[in-house]
Amino acid sequence: MVMTMNTIISPKQEQSVEHLSNAIIETVSHELRTPLNIMMGYASLLQDGALGDLTPEQQHAMSSIVTRADDMRDLVSRLNILMEAEAGLGQGVILSLVDLVTEVVAYRKEDAEQVGVSIHLNTSENLPPIAGDQAQLREMADSLLDNAIKFTPRGGEIQINYYADEEYLYLNVEDTGIGIAEDNLDDIFTSFRRFEKSEKTPSGGLGMGLSIVRAVAKKHGGDAYVKSRLGEGSRFTVKFPLASVASAESAKGASSAPRRILIVDDDAGVSFTLQNILDRLPNCEITVANSGAEALQHFSQGSYDLVFTDYKMPEMNGLELTKAINAIDSKTMVIVITAHSNLAAQVEAEKLDVHSYLKKPLDIKEIRQTAKDALETNEEA
Repeated sequence: MVMTMNTIISPKQEQSVEHLSNAIIETVSHELRTPLNIMMGYASLLQDGALGDLTPEQQHAMSSIVTRADDMRDLVSRLNILMEAEAGLGQGVILSLVDLVTEVVAYRKEDAEQVGVSIHLNTSENLPPIAGDQAQLREMADSLLDNAIKFTPRGGEIQINYYADEEYLYLNVEDTGIGIAEDNLDDIFTSFRRFEKSEKTPSGGLGMGLSIVRAVAKKHGGDAYVKSRLGEGSRFTVKFPLASVASAESAKGASSAPRRILIVDDDAGVSFTLQNILDRLPNCEITVANSGAEALQHFSQGSYDLVFTDYKMPEMNGLELTKAINAIDSKTMVIVITAHSNLAAQVEAEKLDVHSYLKKPLDIKEIRQTAKDALETNEEA
């Protein structure tokens, strides 16, 4: 239960706010990507003189524009990584976490030296590999180091250590920084949470780094922890399943052939939104149809693992399409989407063994999770 300004927010309301904020963040980051790339492209051309010579004053101004635009692009990239990790998305390869962290340390070494902080990288031989998404794991390591550098005063140290047991590889990042108040420890991994500033607290940042750390760890089957006392530094520990353990857990869902998803909606805007949401599911091939008749034409060319269909469509509604699909391939999972509270339609959907009956407005995380559940059910059938 959260209390703000004498207003009590129930857990259900808090969850709804979180879902809404996640949807807004993902939409904004998606919409910013294209204009930012265009802006960066033209700004770089101007800065390099490809579109004509610039005066020293113009060159200085363009340099500032490119730097700020690049910062914004990094922010959008980090937002995308956070949302993907929280949604359980990403690619998996066998890799050395030690090598990856070593690369990040080399990249961050100059930042640490500029503020008078030393980094000590302590590695052991023959540490086992893990399975994971390189981009997410690199962002996780970078966020840990950025946090340690930011909150460690001049003359301080950062120690990086590893150890492993039979199931997990552990990464420890320990600093001699300002530490964390006990009251704040429970919320330290919460997205966009920033605590009260003091003279020793650096300004800037969105409070996103440590939420990325835990989201990436949990996405990979691990977790993140912190031990700290105010004025005595902090130790962050992140654990990841060993590659053999992670591979065994994911082997059941592994498939060389892409999973086929069909989106059926007469509203092109809804289809576009769904396609962008589902595009991030790994190993999936997505097709769009704007009517039930077109959907059945696609089925004549091959079966689908999952179908998202709107309920209210002209000529053939979603439930009529579901009946036709069941007659063609009973293993196909169907998810019906509706903007209307129609109890009779929902009862009929249950009789047709529809996997899920989702109501608009659509929630991004719910759509992805429902799709993943449906694909897993299809695979087990």
